Amino acid sequence: MDSGPINYAGAPYPVRDDFAAAHNRYWRRLAKPGAWLTGQQRVDIAMPRYRQLIDSKNKAA
Repeated sequence: MDSGPINYAGAPYPVRDDFAAAHNRYWRRLAKPGAWLTGQQRVDIAMPRYRQLIDSKNKAA
């Protein structure tokens, strides 16, 4: 499995390795500077929403 910041080890359902790898590739790409923002700024914008989604999933479980 492609290692990265996204870890599905505790997921209530199995997650395919290729999906986890793609998700981690996306986050690594997001963390690179873009045309308008630095990598850190891009992550800072995306991370709160990502955490909110994870938290809502955990509460529903």
